Amino acid sequence: MLSILYVDDSQEQLEAMREALASSPYQLSTAATLQEAKERMTQAKPELVIIDYHMPTITGDECMRALRRWA
Repeated sequence: MLSILYVDDSQEQLEAMREALASSPYQLSTAATLQEAKERMTQAKPELVIIDYHMPTITGDECMRALRRWA
């Protein structure tokens, strides 16, 4: 089963992704902040990470770099 982490500051988008993948064979974890994303990386060990580019405190590129350094 493919493990996915979806990072987005929008609760509506997080919920939409949860609904979209609810009946799929994928295991989805979500995070609204970089700190939550780091926690999910430890817990879920995702194989795929999807990151929103426009977040209030960090860009998608910055988030990706931080998660790469941290993981």
